Amino acid sequence: MAEEVNSEPLVTRRSRRPLTQPPAGQSIFIALWILGTLATLAALGGAFVLGQYVANLQNSEPEEIIEAPEIPFVVPDLSLGPRPPGMWSFDELRGGECIGGYQGAFSEQYRVVTCASPHGAQIVRTRLLSVNQQTPFPGEVELRERAASICDVAQSLNRAEASQYRDLAVEFSYPLTSEQWDRGQRVVYCFVTRLSGEPLLGSLIG
Repeated sequence: MAEEVNSEPLVTRRSRRPLTQPPAGQSIFIALWILGTLATLAALGGAFVLGQYVANLQNSEPEEIIEAPEIPFVVPDLSLGPRPPGMWSFDELRGGECIGGYQGAFSEQYRVVTCASPHGAQIVRTRLLSVNQQTPFPGEVELRERAASICDVAQSLNRAEASQYRDLAVEFSYPLTSEQWDRGQRVVYCFVTRLSGEPLLGSLIG
């Protein structure tokens, strides 16, 4: 019995383009149109940003550079003698002044009076520690020790005047900070006062 042969013709199946897929030429046109639109938007956006930047540059004021003022360095001339009666800043005193209404060695101002009138203290010694502006601040502890040594004045007082009192005390001041030191406030002031708070009469410097 002979084999039966399938007599149906062979059919070649072709893939069909989806209905939503446009022709190739149309696809290229759409792509180019999209790219052109994006480029236009990018250009407009860039122009806007550039315009804002230029406007900010035009409207902004240049920053003012403020330089710190240089601290003047002035040391007192202690050789000019005591100040006359009146109110004086502590760094204007020169030594020898008698002080009325004395409140302590670290006051900002002092009232200078004549030594013949009752007074609470007298500046019996002053010492300028340094005139070299480049000398660094030694520190408060070292300056206190140096001031204590400088103000050991017991043997240099006028004995005739000092012998009237049994309660004399020495107080001293010195630069406390590097800022004072840098301005030239480098003087040690030695005050003699009374522990009782009673006034002094006459000058203790002989």
